[in-house]
Amino acid sequence: MKIDNVEVIMNTLTIRSKELQAFDQTYQVVREFTHASIHCKADTASLLTKLQVFQKPDMISLNKLVKTELLENLKDPENYKPMVTVFGLHQDELDILPKIIEHCKALEQWRTLSKKLRSGDMHFSEFDKWFKTKDRSTLKKEFFVLFDNDGDDSWIKERLDQIERHGNIRNYLYGAKAIMEVVDAFNLKGDFNQIKDIIKLTGGQDTVMKKLDQNLLTTCSILGEVTPERSECLKDFIKCKPLVDWIKESMPGGLKELKVFVDLASISAGEGDMEIAKVNCLHSATTGYAPLIFNLEKHCNTKIFLEKCQEVWKELDSNPQLPQKLLDTKRQLDWLQSVKKSHGSVEVTSLAQAEAINGKVTSDVSGRKAEKGKDDVDRFMLILDSVVRLGNIYKKLVTEGCVLFSHWHVKFLCDKKTKACAFINFGFGEDRHTLKGRIDEENHDVSFIIPKLARFLEQCHEKWLDYIDQKREKYYCLNFFTIDQMVILQQELVKVGSAQEPAALIYPLLSAVKHGCTKDDLVKAMSAAKLDVDRVDTERETEKEDEEKDKNEEKVEVSDDLKTQTFFNEMTKSGYPLGLAREALKHVEADDIDGGIVWCMDNEDEYGTEEQSMSETARDEVPDFHGWTQTDQSLASITEGLVNQLVGVGSRENSVDKLIKTLEDLWKTFLVSISSSVSDYLSVEHLGIILTRLNEQDYFTVNRTLLPCFTAGEPNLLICPQSDIYNTVLSVYSHEVDRPLPQSEEVLLCTPSTTLDMIEIFWRRALFANNDRVYCLVNADLLNYDVSDKGENSLETSQES
Repeated sequence: MKIDNVEVIMNTLTIRSKELQAFDQTYQVVREFTHASIHCKADTASLLTKLQVFQKPDMISLNKLVKTELLENLKDPENYKPMVTVFGLHQDELDILPKIIEHCKALEQWRTLSKKLRSGDMHFSEFDKWFKTKDRSTLKKEFFVLFDNDGDDSWIKERLDQIERHGNIRNYLYGAKAIMEVVDAFNLKGDFNQIKDIIKLTGGQDTVMKKLDQNLLTTCSILGEVTPERSECLKDFIKCKPLVDWIKESMPGGLKELKVFVDLASISAGEGDMEIAKVNCLHSATTGYAPLIFNLEKHCNTKIFLEKCQEVWKELDSNPQLPQKLLDTKRQLDWLQSVKKSHGSVEVTSLAQAEAINGKVTSDVSGRKAEKGKDDVDRFMLILDSVVRLGNIYKKLVTEGCVLFSHWHVKFLCDKKTKACAFINFGFGEDRHTLKGRIDEENHDVSFIIPKLARFLEQCHEKWLDYIDQKREKYYCLNFFTIDQMVILQQELVKVGSAQEPAALIYPLLSAVKHGCTKDDLVKAMSAAKLDVDRVDTERETEKEDEEKDKNEEKVEVSDDLKTQTFFNEMTKSGYPLGLAREALKHVEADDIDGGIVWCMDNEDEYGTEEQSMSETARDEVPDFHGWTQTDQSLASITEGLVNQLVGVGSRENSVDKLIKTLEDLWKTFLVSISSSVSDYLSVEHLGIILTRLNEQDYFTVNRTLLPCFTAGEPNLLICPQSDIYNTVLSVYSHEVDRPLPQSEEVLLCTPSTTLDMIEIFWRRALFANNDRVYCLVNADLLNYDVSDKGENSLETSQES
């Protein structure tokens, strides 16, 4: 009996265990169902409440959870399936819940896959698992049908492209490896991760779809075009690395310098067929591979590298022998190096400048290439010589005080296709005026124009020197100074009496005409010189007025200033000094000429006594000097005015002859206008007058006698050892113990840098001096040959005059 009870108890426990297990399973199913129902927005509130209440069923009677059965009521306890009643669901409903949950899970999984597919986060292995086809049209239909699109279907094309490229990824391996070989061989440091990714993918490595982005797809597209021939083209480029490295190192100027080298190689090759073939091969191969040779930076990336490759492949399509030509050129590397060494950098640079100046780069190499290169060099040399000639004469004009060209520059365009090729500018900025010249039938190239401009400036230089010579003949004191020194004096003396102070160094310089020159000496001289200039200007105005009166008999009303000027002119013409005329004007009207003459006659003796008394004290008195000129005109404004007179004609594009004629007219006008001083520059004429007045204050005299061995009035030649030269020179002056040492104007110590100007003013000082001084030219053998020759001719000319 006990045994039967134990068995019953055990069987009953088994049944209760099944009922509890059924509850647990049903609880899990219902919980999953409610969770899935949330996405469907179903009403599961009562189920959620019961799930919350029966979350821990340990303290709840089992019969509240399931329909419990007694053992004796069960016919087949082994196959007993308890019924869970706590959720209020029928058994059929409970049986269908797992299927619903399974479908919900499938839906959720599909949504996840859909999201990953749309975003590109899906791996290609996942795609292969869920999609059994890669047909583009089929996939496109499925994507549109299966996915809940919101109108944006742009991702579909991108994903289809990625699937297609991934399917063909192995086709890109050959080109990708060839590119990476170039990268490794030339040690390129840029970003080539895309090529590396493609190589990895061809090895079976899984990746997400979005890794094949547009850049990688573009790379794949280009790599898909890498045929075996194009790949071999890159591999042959690697084989020619020594040639490529030499070209890049020896021709840093790139393709332009390479073409210059080709020209030089053509000249070296001559006319032989074999040599011409070498040059043709060199030019064709290096030009075809130029994007990779010259235009490839060390830190380029995949995109830039493929762009350069495509340029080379384009050349390859039109010239399939391109790789072979590069290999052949590599075998000629020793010859190329010898050509480079034989011509040297100067010739290479000259030819490069020739081609740059000529404005033309020749792209074809033929048997006439050497002749073409020679023509370029000849044209360049002609232009260069002319420009150097123009620059040299311009420098001389400026340094020798020709102020017309102080703010002048010229520009030439050397391209043969350019019609207007010469631009001559006076002034800068808004004040700039331009004279233009163009080629014509006679002067059909800029190389014909530059020599004519150089010749014009040379003529200006000759005329300018003639002008200076005339002034030096008129004013002896100008011969104490070189042209450079005259320019300094013209710029500094005009500052005297103004707000600006002249440089203190001008006083030692002026001591050549007035020993121990001081500022007071200079002010006295300039005051007296200004009176001289005013007197000359007055006389000139009078003559002009007389001419106008002869032409026009009608009486015109004249201004007070003109009346005053006329009064002074009439007084000076009558023989009375300007000072007396000024006093007369204080007592009579300016238009009373006769009254002025009578007053001068009555007061001449008294004024003469006063003037003599004043002249005796003039040496000690410094006049009140308020500047040389009161004009506002400057050197720049004078030049601008001259150019403005002709710029209306010259601003158009003129023929060369017309341009030169315009410049000649400008020069003639300039020579007439420079007789007057401006606010920042003394004229040569006025400088001569001032120096003459300054020299009048010099009471230092030296009267020398020649040694008996010399002939007076003629050049005497002394030859002695170099070591005795200075003692010999001093002996010429030291035989008279009461005479001073030779003065600076008496001796010219020659050196190789002594100029012709120094020689010529020395001749003038020696030949035209009104004194008894002795002049010595020392070390004449050290003079430059041209200076020596022209100096000798100058001496002969001076003696004849």
